Amino acid sequence: MTRRLSTFLCWTTLLIAGFTTPAAAQNATPMSERQYALEQEKLAIEHNKLWIDAAAIAVPLLVAALAGWQAVRNQKSNNQLQTVLKATEIVMNADGPTAAQSRAKTLQQLLGKDLPSSFGHLEKREMGAPGRERKMEVWKMLVDNPGKRKEILAIGCEIFPGTVWLDRLAGKPPKPHDAST
Repeated sequence: MTRRLSTFLCWTTLLIAGFTTPAAAQNATPMSERQYALEQEKLAIEHNKLWIDAAAIAVPLLVAALAGWQAVRNQKSNNQLQTVLKATEIVMNADGPTAAQSRAKTLQQLLGKDLPSSFGHLEKREMGAPGRERKMEVWKMLVDNPGKRKEILAIGCEIFPGTVWLDRLAGKPPKPHDAST
């Protein structure tokens, strides 16, 4: 096959080089062996140039295809991450552990395949104490209004019953098995 191709290319080159018709090529004088070897070398060089040109076209196309595939893959991964982060933000903005657990289960049902399988199965003890931020507001009120300490502590103990530090500040005796904050 390669021999046929090189012979075809040799005759084609000869035709282009000066012979106008195949009949004229048959009437021409035979080539010397040196000329034939030279034409064979030219054909080999042209054959190599053909492969180099093909590679010069194929390699950038392959690189572009890989870059496009990677960009799509990164975008998909980024979208999944953003979904999980937004769902986590929604759960963390809940008022307490029960609301957070409810939100997590609802989001797991709505976005099932986009969230990790363990997302809706949160335990209350993993989410922290209920209303921690609100308890911190009581603490800030105590610091900002030292003259109204008794009233603030009474309201705080009423809103957050069993909170050890509020009970201590209000002067209540500690309960024996109280494990809340």
